Amino acid sequence: MEKSKRKVWTKAETLLFLKCYNERKDEFLHARKKKFAYENVLKDMILQGFTDTTVNVAALVAKMRTLFNAYKTAKDKKQTGTIPYMSEMDEIFGESRLVSKNHTINFGTDAHEALIESSEDTTVNSAAFVAKMQTLLNAYKTAKNNEK
Repeated sequence: MEKSKRKVWTKAETLLFLKCYNERKDEFLHARKKKFAYENVLKDMILQGFTDTTVNVAALVAKMRTLFNAYKTAKDKKQTGTIPYMSEMDEIFGESRLVSKNHTINFGTDAHEALIESSEDTTVNSAAFVAKMQTLLNAYKTAKNNEK
């Protein structure tokens, strides 16, 4: 049986990552510069005593994806006190369109209503737009499957 190569993050490491990410969160607003932003976060972590040499930019991206998905799920289900690092994630993403209730579509939402809702805000950046379209597609597929 092969051992998993996935890193198990300690609480201290995760808190350091979120702290460094938050300090540079403005750098993540530019989709083409996210890799550099993650590199800067990793450098900041190392300067603050992070010593795990197996962690690279890809590991940081994967960790943030996991944290963000858990955060978004908790927000969607109004379970804001149920996940670790909720306050840190709120500090980073609390005002983000990716998680605000006006822009999060529940699977029960009618696909037509979801499209109308999504067209009301024209200032969404490209990353948010792609995420929104994926959500809409999933909602549409779910609605179609429920009709059968």
